[in-house]
Amino acid sequence: MKLIVESGSTKTDWAAVGMCRFRTSGINLSVMPARAILEVLLQARELLEENIPEGRNADPDEILFYGAGLAGSSSLLVLDKALKAVFPSASVAYGSDLLAAARAAFDRKPGIVAILGTGSNSCLYDGSKVVSNVRPGGFILGDEGGGVSLGRAFIADCIKGLLPESLSDSFTEEYGLTYEQIVEKVYQGSSPAAFLASFVPFILEHRDDQYVRDLIDSNFRSFIIRCLKQYDLEANDVAVVGSFGCACRDELISLGREYGVRFTYFIKSPIDRLVEMEEEKQRTNQL
Repeated sequence: MKLIVESGSTKTDWAAVGMCRFRTSGINLSVMPARAILEVLLQARELLEENIPEGRNADPDEILFYGAGLAGSSSLLVLDKALKAVFPSASVAYGSDLLAAARAAFDRKPGIVAILGTGSNSCLYDGSKVVSNVRPGGFILGDEGGGVSLGRAFIADCIKGLLPESLSDSFTEEYGLTYEQIVEKVYQGSSPAAFLASFVPFILEHRDDQYVRDLIDSNFRSFIIRCLKQYDLEANDVAVVGSFGCACRDELISLGREYGVRFTYFIKSPIDRLVEMEEEKQRTNQL
């Protein structure tokens, strides 16, 4: 059995190739203690045993674990120890979320990857490995183009009374947040980035409003100018990975024409394509 894992801060997707799929809580190496990581892995082990076909062994031979912030992280040792404790028979290989996105989008061809989810990231992929990366900076110093950046700009306008009146009324009716509550969530809350990004569905629901269209446009322009233009856009297609980027496909394609960016592929979740690729490889090997 080969287990492919794609992990983020809020969720982790697991796929036993050819057998089953399931989801657990996220794994964030930078903030989670060892015990919390172990609990997520034990949850995964339990779900694997529940979902694999009857009579099959629940001990994977191989695990391919993709996650944000894995490369060069000392916390990786904690994750590695926990994985080998829960799945002792498996060999484990690690890759970044960028590598997962690049493989899913381009397989063995070169290209540029733009991750546009809650946060944002980008890289140049040579068909085998990530060769260049503009640092994302996180939700305070960067994440241009991502959902958190859009939510931050929207809430900043909201608290300063800069939203159109009808939009402001709709927002107040739906969320009922006071200025004090917003400030507390952003500056004292446990997940300020997730809080800011949580307003993206509301924003996209009102994209017929010119203010919202301009806000979305400004968010993606910043990503293109500050991140994508640092790569060779003439020689490479750009793949967009992430549910937020896919939801804004039309806006990105339109802006891409303006800046000479060829947004060619749109993928909500890399694990879907990664599993397909592995299943194709297994079928080929069986012929």
